Amino acid sequence: MTSPVLVHSEVREVVFRLAPFGSRAYFECVVLREKVLRRPLGLQFHPQDLMQEKNDWHLGFWLQNRCIATLSLKPLDKATVKMRQVCVDPAFQKQGLGTALVRLAETFAQSMEYKTILLHARKDAIPFYKRLGYKPISNWFLEVGIPHKKMIKILKD
Repeated sequence: MTSPVLVHSEVREVVFRLAPFGSRAYFECVVLREKVLRRPLGLQFHPQDLMQEKNDWHLGFWLQNRCIATLSLKPLDKATVKMRQVCVDPAFQKQGLGTALVRLAETFAQSMEYKTILLHARKDAIPFYKRLGYKPISNWFLEVGIPHKKMIKILKD
């Protein structure tokens, strides 16, 4: 599915797609996630980390066959999915791609009959998620060595 996205007053052809676990597109998402989310913390993915994602949905935006934004949805139960590993390539941040990807993930989750999205937000990402209607539901806790809060959004029917 091709979805034009407004990027600094310029429309570019950005392709939104699912990246099935183990596919080339999936590994492009992993490379971006490692670059943006893991390496800055001195972390890297291990095969056992990735095997835990085999039942997750991996979504992303591609521009000229390059993954520039991605996230994963992990089913927790019949009503709830956990949004994880949300990231946008630094060269494309502050252009609305993160917002567009989260909105598409919400629509996707609703189409799969999920009612709630849960996530663990890094401290610096909390304002982003609040703007999108997510509410904090926990105290601070450490995950991957940095402060997070659990957040939730009830999806509309």
